[in-house]
Amino acid sequence: MAVFVTVGTTSFDKLIQEINAAKFHLALSKLGYRKIFIQYGSGTVEPSFSDGPLEVVAFRYRMKLDSIFSVSTLVISHGGAGTCMEALSPPGRRKLIVVINEDLMNNHQEELASALYEGRHVFVSRAKDLYEFVSTGNQNPFLTCQQNPFWQESEPKVLLGPSTTPESVGLVPFHRGNASLLIDFLNHLLGVPCTR
Repeated sequence: MAVFVTVGTTSFDKLIQEINAAKFHLALSKLGYRKIFIQYGSGTVEPSFSDGPLEVVAFRYRMKLDSIFSVSTLVISHGGAGTCMEALSPPGRRKLIVVINEDLMNNHQEELASALYEGRHVFVSRAKDLYEFVSTGNQNPFLTCQQNPFWQESEPKVLLGPSTTPESVGLVPFHRGNASLLIDFLNHLLGVPCTR
């Protein structure tokens, strides 16, 4: 049972600092995880390899992440659109905690995280609140949409552990849109005949 932490291709040192803490590794271990993959991008903070309860596999970049996503039941990620979509596919396979990088200007990650949270597809946290969420199941709301949590269970092992499915804790599977339906709709509006 594995956790995948990813910051994408940029840096997100605050997130890596949080997940480096021994107490964070212990909290993940108590949830039932045994391994953590850490993709730390171009940041200056590198993951620590302690003698703690988790096997740590860390790297800056990797071209293909399919094999890591396939063995991970929890993904902790920056709010990049590509990473979020990959973590949520196939639907219902893993839980995703989107950690907002508050240091970004014009924070599009916050907009995406809000939309995914409102659709009940993800959990959202700030880096400084991540340990509390993972260890207690309680969130410190900071987005307007977080004022009413959608999940009923706050027992962290049930909420975030590897033995429960996303749907069983109130998350809704994310299904990618069908581009051909959009194209057909736009063609209809524009009076363009369908070629199919």
